[in-house]
Amino acid sequence: MLLRTLVHYGLHFLFPILIALLWPKRRWLTVYLLLLATMAIDVDHLLARPIFDPNRCSVGTHLLHSYPMIVVYVILLFLPYRRLGWPWWIRVVAVGLVLHIITDWQDFYLWPH
Repeated sequence: MLLRTLVHYGLHFLFPILIALLWPKRRWLTVYLLLLATMAIDVDHLLARPIFDPNRCSVGTHLLHSYPMIVVYVILLFLPYRRLGWPWWIRVVAVGLVLHIITDWQDFYLWPH
C-alpha cells in the first residue's frame, strides 16, 4: 500500500518535474506549474458519492476522466499549435491531462486491492 501511494504521488508530483526539465526552451518552472494545475480535473470527484472510493477506478467513471474527454486530451497532444496560432502551453496542459489519466489508471489496475 505504501509503495502504491508513493508511485501514485510520485507520478503526480515528481515525474512532472522531469518532464518540465526536459521541455524545450527551458521554461521548466512554468511547465511544472502547468502540469500541476492539470490535477484540477480531480474536481469531478466532488460529483461522485462517495467522493473517494478505493475500489472505484476514476478513469471512465468521473466526468473529466471519461473516455470521451480522454479522446479530447489525446487529440490535444497532436494538434499543430503553431499552424493554428494557439499558445504553446496548451500542449503542456494536454501532456499533464494524459499523464494524470495514466496515473489514475495504473493506480487502479496495476496494484492489488
